[in-house]
Amino acid sequence: MKTPIFLFVLLVSMVNNLNAQERVNRKNEVSFDTYGKTLTKATGWKYNFALGRWYSNNNRLCDNDCSIFEASHNENFKWIQFRTITHSNKKYYAMVFEYTAGYYRYPAINQDWISFNITNCLVFDSAEYYNAIAKLDSLPEKAVQMFAMVYAEIKSNFDLLGGEDAYTEDVLFNKLTKQFQSPPENSYACLTFKPTMSEGKKVVHFILPTHTVNCYENVTKNLSNQYYEIDIESFKRILLK
Repeated sequence: MKTPIFLFVLLVSMVNNLNAQERVNRKNEVSFDTYGKTLTKATGWKYNFALGRWYSNNNRLCDNDCSIFEASHNENFKWIQFRTITHSNKKYYAMVFEYTAGYYRYPAINQDWISFNITNCLVFDSAEYYNAIAKLDSLPEKAVQMFAMVYAEIKSNFDLLGGEDAYTEDVLFNKLTKQFQSPPENSYACLTFKPTMSEGKKVVHFILPTHTVNCYENVTKNLSNQYYEIDIESFKRILLK
């Protein structure tokens, strides 16, 4: 009697093994490899057309003397960092930066401003990156633009929901993976910068790719009335070779 029972148990075990299905998570196809130095401070300059004067503020573009509360109402950044990124065994360069944004809970009466953070990642082809940074050693008449081949962002305002709304690097990698699988025909994200002279020193003026900057507008227009300014050596130190 033992033999039939043993065969029955063995048969059930084999059927269960055949019906078993492994749970395998999809792996992101991108990862950051090297990290450059982090830029946490630059002077933001913006022209006030009504008053006819320039205003400077740390890390933000504002046409008056901005308070800390007003920072998220204007163009700003908390930090900027260049990194290398690998996809399909090919090396790319990425610029990652975080800034503060927000919205009114009651927009009709401009009441209850709610702030949150956004992290943006622009990925550049190596040739695009090297061609652009090579112009730092000259004083080009026109501003330089680096167009991102893929672009992704994450926001912290729905972080508590988790999943695809989580404010994590893994979610950023997931979005970049999807972008690499189906890259956009035209890039609407770019870094615009211009080496120039200011008060006898060589500096760099630059604009970050946020919602108010159109990469396909006149480049000079983008830098004519607002920009961040940093000495050129500090700008070079955050770049990766």
